[in-house]
Amino acid sequence: MRKVSFSDVFGLQHAPFEGEPPQVGDMVATGPNDAPQYQVLAIVEDKAWLRGARGGDHIVPLSRLRKLES
Repeated sequence: MRKVSFSDVFGLQHAPFEGEPPQVGDMVATGPNDAPQYQVLAIVEDKAWLRGARGGDHIVPLSRLRKLES
């Protein structure tokens, strides 16, 4: 069974963020603003394992992440 995402259902297109790609330990965001923030725990191929500032883990394509300045 294939998992369907919100983006799949509504046909959303996510333009990749430009700039330096995130590394393990970096703080990142998935949208144009600075919230919510996530810490990169691991990177495997084109996916990142993230942990939210309020808890909760997520796996997200690297192309959807924007590295936050410290």
